[in-house]
Amino acid sequence: MAMTLALARRLPQRHADLARGEFKMWERVLTLDGAVCAILGFGGIGQATARLMRAFGARIHAVNSSGRTQRAGRVHRHAGRPGPGARRRGRARHRPCR
Repeated sequence: MAMTLALARRLPQRHADLARGEFKMWERVLTLDGAVCAILGFGGIGQATARLMRAFGARIHAVNSSGRTQRAGRVHRHAGRPGPGARRRGRARHRPCR
């Protein structure tokens, strides 16, 4: 997450500018609003990353363990491992990530 924010703010380039004695205060920087974030692995860490990136306005696309890509608002745990809200019998209940 820190690397994403640093690159969006162009920190390596800005640091090089400061080392040369230049301060470009009015230079435009990228925002994450509307950016697409691809997450490989949608377990606990992937879901937490999706929540953080969504807070910055990014659109989330995640690949779960079955290899299918879906939008994060619709990605659920794969059918082989039911989530915490699963029923004991029958099919697991799928809840969208928050």
